[in-house]
Amino acid sequence: MSALVVDYLAHKERRVRPRTFVEISRYLTGDYFKALHNRPIDCLEAARGGARLTVPCLPSRATYVSRVATKHTRVAMKHVPADTHDSQVLSFRQWCTLNNISPRTGHRILKSPGGPIITRLSERRFGITVGNNRRWQASRERAS
Repeated sequence: MSALVVDYLAHKERRVRPRTFVEISRYLTGDYFKALHNRPIDCLEAARGGARLTVPCLPSRATYVSRVATKHTRVAMKHVPADTHDSQVLSFRQWCTLNNISPRTGHRILKSPGGPIITRLSERRFGITVGNNRRWQASRERAS
């Protein structure tokens, strides 16, 4: 496929403005596209007048995001103790993992008036005790 990139750049050099050509060259020959240079050309298929990569040649963004999310969840879950006591303090990430929420949602909950009670561990570090988390969850329950 790298030969195809060279041919494409030679074709575009005469048809686009100089700065546009620089950016196209950077995009196709830089780190972003370089992984595809060793792929066979039959990984490309015609679609709507252009070419796109078929699924076997390149993993989808959803697959990548799923792998990253699973990796971070596994790491965080390793640090959540199995036997927790009411006075035990969970880090922010452990608390988010325990409640199955994202860090962004966790920050939003903590800023809201109905969030759990925060325990300050230092000037910059805080956590939520298991007991406070349990009481917060109980306050959020409702009859169905």
